[in-house]
Amino acid sequence: MNVLQLPWFEENPYHHELGEALERHDVSVQFSTGYPKDIVRTVLEGGLPDVLHLHWISWFLISDNRLLSACKAAVFVAGVFCAKLLGVRIVWTVHNVFEHERRDPRLERFFKRHLVRYAFDDVIVHCEGAKRQLLAAYGLPDSVSSKLVTVPHGNYVDAYENDLSSAEATERLGLPDDATVIAFFGSIKPYKRVPALIDAFSELDDENARLLVAGNPADDDARRSVVAAARRDDRVETVLEFVPSAEVQVYMNAADVVVLPFEDILSSGSVLLAMSFGNPIVAPKEGCLPELLADQRELLYDAADDRGLERALERARSADLAVLGRRNYERALTYDWNAIAGRTRRIYAARRPSIPRTTENRSLREELSRND
Repeated sequence: MNVLQLPWFEENPYHHELGEALERHDVSVQFSTGYPKDIVRTVLEGGLPDVLHLHWISWFLISDNRLLSACKAAVFVAGVFCAKLLGVRIVWTVHNVFEHERRDPRLERFFKRHLVRYAFDDVIVHCEGAKRQLLAAYGLPDSVSSKLVTVPHGNYVDAYENDLSSAEATERLGLPDDATVIAFFGSIKPYKRVPALIDAFSELDDENARLLVAGNPADDDARRSVVAAARRDDRVETVLEFVPSAEVQVYMNAADVVVLPFEDILSSGSVLLAMSFGNPIVAPKEGCLPELLADQRELLYDAADDRGLERALERARSADLAVLGRRNYERALTYDWNAIAGRTRRIYAARRPSIPRTTENRSLREELSRND
């Protein structure tokens, strides 16, 4: 079975982990950036795929102005239907309901709604809650729910080096050895609310607490907003640059607790990353996060509460962070890429909707729809 996955982002370990696991299930996986020239080259070299597996499709639909978005989306939709006419199965994994930048949510909703209804054979979501969120956000009828299949996001336990102790990591970063390190790690974009995190941290009355912000700002505005907020509290340490894969463990192992104060979040590789390093996590009760972090609910907060993040940070001070971290790690281990690849392969191989499904196929779909 040949599968083409796109768009492909080299720095995202999700592609590598899923692709490698699928290969172990006799699935030949090719990746493309999604640019037309690259797709054509990939198809010419590898042949027409049996399955086109799409991921962040907002990249194909939305640009900075409405006219360009409409043209871009028209090309993408035409390509999807051409592939469908050629007998290619179309699968979409939903990582976000809408793009985080929200440049044109009305247009994005229009195209995604119709693609789900008329173009995609299967739609993979990472948790049961995402099904309800997707149907509501796109205004889809309940009949479409038969296309929605739950396959969890895999862990990153073996994706990064992890041979550095907490003490060694703290020393490498020049942090006090008795400090409680509260860490944010990842690319810095407006929806991740890093300045709001710094403000909430500044309300903590704890001289031993340190907030470590590590990641590459998306643009100059994001950098300036973080720098300005950090200047107001000398307990805040910033490393505003891209962190190479080999250095990820330094920040993850230095952290006593990781804080990911995202807004409008559905699923998150950053949460799986922190869980894979055995970190407790402060995060909002949104999207798939309550299901992922079910074993440490005391650190979750209501994003609609203006002081929710601040209160969650206070609760983290009195929590047994080592115990919560171990629970997260043990839960992360259950999100095994090999099992995920097996379930994904069965989706690829399922009979198309145009052909009557047998009882066996219906049972398989019911099995795939059950969350771990």
